Amino acid sequence: MYCEHCGAPIEEGAKFCGSCGMPTVSQTTVEHPQPQPQPQPAARPAPSNTGEPTARLQLCPDGKYRWSYEVNLWRNPSILLDILKVFGVIMVGIWLLGNVLVPLFKGHFHWDDILHDSTGYIWVVLFMLVLCLIGYVISGIASGGRYAAYFVMDEETVTHQQMAKEVKRTQVIAAINMMVDDDNGSAALLAAAQSPFITPFRRVRKIKTHRRRHLIKVDELLTKNRIYVEDPEDYEFVLDFIIKHCPEKTRIYDKFNKR
Repeated sequence: MYCEHCGAPIEEGAKFCGSCGMPTVSQTTVEHPQPQPQPQPAARPAPSNTGEPTARLQLCPDGKYRWSYEVNLWRNPSILLDILKVFGVIMVGIWLLGNVLVPLFKGHFHWDDILHDSTGYIWVVLFMLVLCLIGYVISGIASGGRYAAYFVMDEETVTHQQMAKEVKRTQVIAAINMMVDDDNGSAALLAAAQSPFITPFRRVRKIKTHRRRHLIKVDELLTKNRIYVEDPEDYEFVLDFIIKHCPEKTRIYDKFNKR
């Protein structure tokens, strides 16, 4: 055995070279331990929501999604709230026109006159507000306290159609199922829907979500469409579908998922 540094002979078992003092090969050789296998983390369960709609939202042979919704006018105040918003905008506009703009145009604008005239105007607004609420109640009673709607959605548009008050939601569901199961099935009931409101996705400027009211508002520049979806999974599916088919500049107001 010879030293690898100076070549001098080394006795068996020696730890250092007697000539140069360097450690022998056996001392410099370091045994590297084999890496131990690391425990693998437990696999996460797959999410329950796969992004597919439930049976309540049917994909028909013509490539369009169809579903129905029945708004309870007493428990779901979404329609009433929209009516009150429109009423408020009109009343504020009338007040600004009569108490601010006209006096400014005529040159006799005074704050004291505004406070005096506004007192009587407030009583008029409250009276008309009561009439508005009474009209909503009467309309709700006449319709049986419900608003039945039928929706159609494809790659380009989403349609909201009001059903006649005589039509029950079960009848609408049966008609949709007939379209799914039979290409030649009759769709006369669906064709008889009243007041169709069609929103092209390319014109949508704003999307608002109201999950507690099962409502998605799809707004164009001057018009608004109301899309109701009952099941939470269907709601997310319809919302994602609408967002993906609207222009990228569309503003989205979603308090649960900021976009």
